[in-house]
Amino acid sequence: MLVDSKTKKLTVPEIVAIATKQTQSEYPAPAVMASIIAELREPQTYSILEGNTLFIIHKGKGRNGMFRALNADTPQNYLNNSLVFSSAAYKLGFDNLITQFRDKSLLNIFRFVEKNSGEVNPNMGFNVRKTENGDFVVSIKLGPERAGE
Repeated sequence: MLVDSKTKKLTVPEIVAIATKQTQSEYPAPAVMASIIAELREPQTYSILEGNTLFIIHKGKGRNGMFRALNADTPQNYLNNSLVFSSAAYKLGFDNLITQFRDKSLLNIFRFVEKNSGEVNPNMGFNVRKTENGDFVVSIKLGPERAGE
């Protein structure tokens, strides 16, 4: 059950447990939580908690990274959390991010962020491709590319 972050802020373990159920993970929540803890300890890994959504970024080469989101918030809050995340990731130094998922409805988040990024990220945009196994790979340009590391 999703929880409105405007009403109640969840802990990371609560977010993981709800996200695990929402995505119908084949793994139990405690196993997913143990995996998340290990993941967050990896070098060059960043986490951003916005509302009841946990975003995890793994830094790649230059100003590029891979990310994923674990959401336990309401749909409207998830959209707004994603907008805040895109701005925060750019401020952290990322120009481009990539993510992969199976649920086609998640593409609406990227459309929302692109449409509403306005002055914060005026050059934000994204490209989508579908893999052979049916997953969607989204490449996101968070803003104007910057030189250097």
